[in-house]
Formats: sequence, structure tokens, C-alpha cells
Amino acid sequence: MSNPLSVTLPDGNRLELESGSTVLTVAERIGPGLAKAALAGRIDGELVDLRTPLPGDAAVEIVTARDPEGGEVIRHSAEHVMADAVKRLFPDAQVDAGRADHGEKFQYDFLVERPFTPEDLERIGEEMQRIIGEDAGFERRVVSREEAHALFAEKGEELKLSRLGDIPDGEEISLFQHGAFVDLCRGPHVQHAGQIGASRLLEVSGTYFRGDEAGPKLQRIYGTAYASKKELNSYLARVEEARKRDHRR
Repeated sequence: MSNPLSVTLPDGNRLELESGSTVLTVAERIGPGLAKAALAGRIDGELVDLRTPLPGDAAVEIVTARDPEGGEVIRHSAEHVMADAVKRLFPDAQVDAGRADHGEKFQYDFLVERPFTPEDLERIGEEMQRIIGEDAGFERRVVSREEAHALFAEKGEELKLSRLGDIPDGEEISLFQHGAFVDLCRGPHVQHAGQIGASRLLEVSGTYFRGDEAGPKLQRIYGTAYASKKELNSYLARVEEARKRDHRR
């Protein structure tokens, strides 16, 4: 084995892996059950995508749906599925940035010809279920700034080109793709769309690009997702109870 890496697991055991191994490689070495359930990982405590190459000797943990961060990864991935659904139904829509905090919700902003209606939201949710049923894998790739610019220019994604300009020179530019949908993103994301167990779109509202009222008016869609329908229903029940208490006050 050339240039082996030493990985320390949470129980203190060590694995010797070849250079170029990823976090998913660690999960596969531990066992097929864990590899199947894996959603993300931690390298020296930092949450990372499963496809992230190990930088060298490190402490590695595998994140599953049992971990709080697992839910965040599921919601982040559902965010991309929602954008994919919007692009399938509204091909001329431009996609802006998603949400930074996926503790409870996900969101994306879109530039579209007209505001979304409740009927549109229902159609987008149904399209999301079809995409999840397709169970496409999420792929991560690192590209040059020129490659990213050419990709989004070809797609007519002017808002995305503006966001690309926000990435400092020298910083890694990563793309995530499932099916035909691709976006600028650090991740992490699930292995495949089927790991998004249950999702629900919550509401739509208006906003402005970069918060500037002089800029384009965008449509923001909020949603949430969990590993199972039971967890989703539990979250929705908590939100409804909180709403009722607030109304009583």
C-alpha cells in the first residue's frame, strides 16, 4: 500500500487506508450496513461530504440519520431536489442561493416570470416526490472557476454567475449534481435522493436578490424534510402546537 493513511475511529480503533480514500471508504471498511446508512462524515470534527478525500491521517466519524447533523444533510439535499423540481416545471427559472442553516428548514430563491401560486407549490412538491423516487446519486466534483462560469453561462443562470463571483480566488469550487440538476455547493449531501425519506413544502414568499430592493424580485420557497414520515409529522405537529399557543397569547 503506497502512502497509507491512518484513520482513527470514535471507538479508538484505527484503519489503514490508501491515499485518495474518501469518508465513504471509511464507512465501507467498517461495514456494509453503515455504508448504506451513511449520510455524511466528520473529519477532525468538521462536517464533510462522504465523497470528500481524506487529507491525511485524521479522526473520522460517520454521520447517519440518527445524528442531528444527519437531518441537516437530508434537508440540504431536499433543497437541491426542490430546485430540480422547479427547473423541470419552469425551465426558464433562474436559481439563486439556498439556505445556510438547515436545522429545521430548507429554502431556495428563484427568478421567475410570475409569483408562484399554491397550485404551483403543490405541483413542485409532487415533482419532488417523483425525483426522490428516481433515487439518483448525488455527485461531487471540484472544478476551476472557468469551468463553473462556462457551465452556468451556458444554462443562462445569471444569478448563479453573480454568486460565483463571491467565491474568493484560491478557494475550492465544488459542484453537486443529481440527474440533470447541478449547483454550486459545499455540501454535504446524501448519497442518493432516496435517502430523503419525507419532505413537505411549507410556504412561498417574495424577496429581493441580495436583499436589494433595487434588484430583481425573487420567489422564495420554504420546505422541510426528514428521514421518515413519522419524524416529519412530529415536526409539523410541534409547529402547529407552537402556532396555537402563540395565537392564544
